[in-house]
Amino acid sequence: MQLLKRSYGIDTYFREAGIVPGLLLLLAVLIPCFCCSLPFILWGHGYFNPPTPQPQRTPPSTATTISRQATALASPTAAAAVPTLTLPPAELLYAQGNAAYQAGNYTQAIQKYTQVLQLNPNLEQAYVGRGLAYEQKGEWAAALPDFDQAIQLQPNDWLAYNGRGYFYAAQGQTTRALADYNQALELKADNPVVFFNRGNVYYAIGSYSQAVADYTQALRLKPDYWYAYLNRGLSYDQQGAYDQALADYTQAIKLDPKGENAYAKRSLTYYHKGNYNQALTDANKALQIDPIDGFAHYVRGLIAIQTGDPTKARAELQRALDLTTSVTLRLEIKDRLASLAGK
Repeated sequence: MQLLKRSYGIDTYFREAGIVPGLLLLLAVLIPCFCCSLPFILWGHGYFNPPTPQPQRTPPSTATTISRQATALASPTAAAAVPTLTLPPAELLYAQGNAAYQAGNYTQAIQKYTQVLQLNPNLEQAYVGRGLAYEQKGEWAAALPDFDQAIQLQPNDWLAYNGRGYFYAAQGQTTRALADYNQALELKADNPVVFFNRGNVYYAIGSYSQAVADYTQALRLKPDYWYAYLNRGLSYDQQGAYDQALADYTQAIKLDPKGENAYAKRSLTYYHKGNYNQALTDANKALQIDPIDGFAHYVRGLIAIQTGDPTKARAELQRALDLTTSVTLRLEIKDRLASLAGK
């Protein structure tokens, strides 16, 4: 089953903590080490393949661009409230890197973090930021050395362990991913993101009960964490606990009606319960929200098989195959298509 997976960055931690965008720059200026000092919060897609780059995927950031006096804020009102500050070059570049990251300009963020490290090779936060930016770009090989260096410089940086755990999970190195997430939780036991990420690894290795436990802990820490509801629903579905799965999907939809394929996931659980009409309704709703949702086409194909329409089933499954990048789901679809041959 397709799993939502997301690993969040600095911008997400601020946003989920309720800090308005206009304040992010000021925080970047005043608190260069914020990536280790604020609580957290919030990643998820895929059959457990490498996580979809974010997402939300997914790594660091902070705001827009910043001048030496820190006045280029996201909103004019916020800018007017910011005092004139003179920043040392490294801190200024670091803030600019975080701003570029939040703006989604990961190449520029990498450049800024690199400039920071040329001035101060011991600033571990810049290694973390650059590693996260590399992950966002899918440049996995470049990300790992940065997390390693950050941890060498600061062994107590939970965000570096979380970032490296995300790297290992994306590469399918689940044992190493679990070790890093465990270490991150040793350092930051109240962070729902790390519980969520570790839950995704447990899901990937088929430890659904442990996945449920981690998603549940994430929800205790952040009750409106809709991704955790969605992935816990997936885990319940895998265990055959369909009523619990439906309850979680419904809660996820309530929190974000247009959120990432929650209707498609719920449609599969209705399918498993034999409620094909409701399953089709949810799959259709998912496609109204996202016309290229391959998973929803996959479920419609399964429904067509059960309702005796092999022609429609082939069309839906082929469409799902065309739209799906998940290796696991593609194999499942190909098996289904092969079983329909000659029908």
